[in-house]
Amino acid sequence: MSLSYRIANQICIIEVDGELTADLANKLTPYCFEVLEQAKANALVINLEKTSCINSAGIGTLMMLMKRSPVDLAFCQLNTSVYSTLKLIQLNKKITIFNTEEEAFDFFKEGTSL
Repeated sequence: MSLSYRIANQICIIEVDGELTADLANKLTPYCFEVLEQAKANALVINLEKTSCINSAGIGTLMMLMKRSPVDLAFCQLNTSVYSTLKLIQLNKKITIFNTEEEAFDFFKEGTSL
């Protein structure tokens, strides 16, 4: 379980590696806000490519980030299991999801706002 980030063109990309359950979910929100504060980013992309599953704690964290993020927020590279879970509760209709990190990056790089 780990979190890492990088900044490119004022876009912060956070990679989540591990199951998005209570342990990692409790770390994700403060990590996102700390990184955004330091980076002065204009957008946040959370890459869930290495996230094998998500439970209610992880879903709650994603919802909290959607509501409290001070910048535009998107998610990318959800695996089938995570996407299916979000689709089951229809959260996929409320969050912005990109197939690839590059699509998300290009979207925000062009200055498009959600």
